[in-house]
Amino acid sequence: MTESGHFLSKKIKRIVLEDNLMRASVSHKKKNVLKIISTSSLISNYLAKILPLFLKENKGVNVEITSIDSYKNLKEHSYDVALLPRTAHNTPLIQSELFTMKLRLYASNEYISKHGFITDIQDIQNHSLITFGLQSKFDLGLSSWPLCALENPYQIKSHISVNCVNTMIQFAEDGLGIIGISDRFIKMKNSKLKNICSDIHQDNVTICIMYPSESLNMSLIHIFKAFLLSIEKKS
Repeated sequence: MTESGHFLSKKIKRIVLEDNLMRASVSHKKKNVLKIISTSSLISNYLAKILPLFLKENKGVNVEITSIDSYKNLKEHSYDVALLPRTAHNTPLIQSELFTMKLRLYASNEYISKHGFITDIQDIQNHSLITFGLQSKFDLGLSSWPLCALENPYQIKSHISVNCVNTMIQFAEDGLGIIGISDRFIKMKNSKLKNICSDIHQDNVTICIMYPSESLNMSLIHIFKAFLLSIEKKS
């Protein structure tokens, strides 16, 4: 091989080495990205509270969060973990319980002074409801469950429907209506809203971390799962 050939060969090897190092670096960075999907309610009232500590304890980890309103949307997204209510749907995902919450009806003192408390389940149709989404119940629309309180859902209509739980809470605090939301979220936000009828509530909802049995990102999934379980153990 000529001198120029040796020089060219070394240059090609150096280019190949640099390319491999770059690919390895990109691959490493991708492994440090945790993709999470959850409901908007859990994102704004749960994840937003605990993620700063997780990122502080796990330097170099990046997080991508996507909100969904239906289990059907699971197939439309690429994700590592899902934080959702436990499902009986046929799913290959591993489901590990994090916590249980009860959904109740809440309103402000201003609303209660004007309209009174709800006396029974039938009385709910005489009140102004603030719900998540349109006038229907998404299968993950936890904040829309009052719409289905009666056997005939068409008897109940939303006074305000909005796809933002924090806005729902704000509207309720402003006296515009009643919201059906988790007692856990009310406490986390230090809201002054009051339970308007202790006898009306949805059955306990179990929130789980869900993930596939096999994943290229399994080590990070287990780190996140262990973090969530430790948070719940302390609470």
